Amino acid sequence: MECKSCKHWLCKVESHYKDGDTEEVLVRWDGGQKGMCQFGPLKGKMTEPDFGCNRYEVGGPAANITYKEGASWTHKRQGPCPDCRSAECTFPTCELLGNCRGMENCIAQRIANEGPGGRCVGTGKVFYYDDGFIGENKYKVHPKEKVKLPDKELACPNCCEEVAEKWSMCPFCGTRLKERKLAYES
Repeated sequence: MECKSCKHWLCKVESHYKDGDTEEVLVRWDGGQKGMCQFGPLKGKMTEPDFGCNRYEVGGPAANITYKEGASWTHKRQGPCPDCRSAECTFPTCELLGNCRGMENCIAQRIANEGPGGRCVGTGKVFYYDDGFIGENKYKVHPKEKVKLPDKELACPNCCEEVAEKWSMCPFCGTRLKERKLAYES
């Protein structure tokens, strides 16, 4: 008997979202290429679909079903940056199937060597939204959220800190904000 038809073989993750009157169901499959045994001698181990063991039971594969309040794009979790992580990391699939080795093992040395850049801005971590969107750290918002970008007249062009309109110099970094119009230049 093979794992692909065992009731203890987890390869489907199903999430139900309820946002007011709207209901949404997201289903993620590992593609049937691998799954995680939930019982027996291989508990918690990734297995191939054609593998079999002496604890086989008819009725699979198993599904992990969760119920969450709110829309799918409002739920997020932090994970390794896809631009910086090591090639063998399969996040978020490894986290969903329970065999993630942890973020500290996913981040490659590229950040240290090349410095800040990409969507993680040098932190090595980004947000993974339940609807599949991978965030970035510059504004840290989902495209469905209303983005409030800083007003160009009210933010320092150098450090992006909020400043008062009447200031001529940024109190945070000392950058000259704008040329003052003199009274005789009207």
